[in-house]
Amino acid sequence: LGAVGALVVRQPNGALLRTPTSTRAMLPRSRRAATRMMAVEDEGTYCLNVILKVKPERREEFLECIKANCHGTTTSEPLAVLYRWGEDENTPNTFHFQEAYVGKAGFVAHTQAPHFAEWEKFAGTDPFTEEP
Repeated sequence: LGAVGALVVRQPNGALLRTPTSTRAMLPRSRRAATRMMAVEDEGTYCLNVILKVKPERREEFLECIKANCHGTTTSEPLAVLYRWGEDENTPNTFHFQEAYVGKAGFVAHTQAPHFAEWEKFAGTDPFTEEP
């Protein structure tokens, strides 16, 4: 993944790991976050891998929207385990996503979050060069 992007992972100890910004790498999380990690083992993990090809003229709007979605997912969704994205180094405006949730219920909860509604609104405005 290229220079534009974020890696956000909930660690087994409940901490939220963000990269590449090393000074903010570990953010403390609640005891509830550690319990979520145990729930992953019990319920299984529901994972997605998505490639989005964004129109060049929509790039900045896309980045603003996806950063807001990433922030909302990692700070307010108790069943979100992983949200990682970045730009392809060889193909400008092509972005790769990896997401993981506690069971399918975690993903369904993600699709009902306010920040996801904003993402859907943006995605409905024809910002991609081809279907995801």
